[in-house]
Amino acid sequence: MSRRAGRLLAAFVLLLAAATALTLAFSSQSGASKAAPGLRKEIVPLKYIGAEDMLLLLGPFRGPEGSITLSRDANRNPVLVLSDSPEIVEKMLDLVRRMDVRPEEIRFSVQLVSATSAEEANADPVLAVDPALKDLRKLMNLRSFALIDASAVRATERESAQITMGRSGEYALALKPRFIKDGKDERIRTEIKFGYASAGQAPPPLVESVLMLSPGEKTVVGVSKPHDPSRIGAEQDRGLILLITANLIK
Repeated sequence: MSRRAGRLLAAFVLLLAAATALTLAFSSQSGASKAAPGLRKEIVPLKYIGAEDMLLLLGPFRGPEGSITLSRDANRNPVLVLSDSPEIVEKMLDLVRRMDVRPEEIRFSVQLVSATSAEEANADPVLAVDPALKDLRKLMNLRSFALIDASAVRATERESAQITMGRSGEYALALKPRFIKDGKDERIRTEIKFGYASAGQAPPPLVESVLMLSPGEKTVVGVSKPHDPSRIGAEQDRGLILLITANLIK
């Protein structure tokens, strides 16, 4: 073989090796964008629910060979990449359709009421016959009610809304609702925290609970007695009551 022919052969071998490497690299990249055989892959954009929250909800559905990853589209919006058996992916997609919906707006009407077992001349006659307080009157032997403050607050599902209440804004109320519908049954699950307002470290709440509210129905949250060593006599029996009504904003 001549020297010139040898150089041509060597150049051909180099070109062939480069072409083979390029083909393998392309095949690898193409395979990475596809689900493994037998698995279904879906890229799911999210509109309302947080991607991290949706990841937590989908986690229990994932099969042994499946994966759920968080990515972003061309506009940097979060998307979920689901890869699993067709049956499991369909269940995941159904859950996303039910959870990734526009959050409901809730309007809360709140009354802060003072109650005592003593008879008081300035008691509120409307609260005295309020049906929502009927059982509480018997259970706690309460005789007099006075309205301290009333307020309305608008909250979005899964977000906390806060207001101050009281004659001088001495109390703070936080409400975090979530609308639940099961057939015709509608409930508003609400996390509630009520206590003293504080610019620094907040003291322990007077009331901290989770309520299941029926839309339009007035609910008695509970009775709390503010800790105040200076109270004497009948003042020691005075407590605070929260009356809360929740309605969907259509």
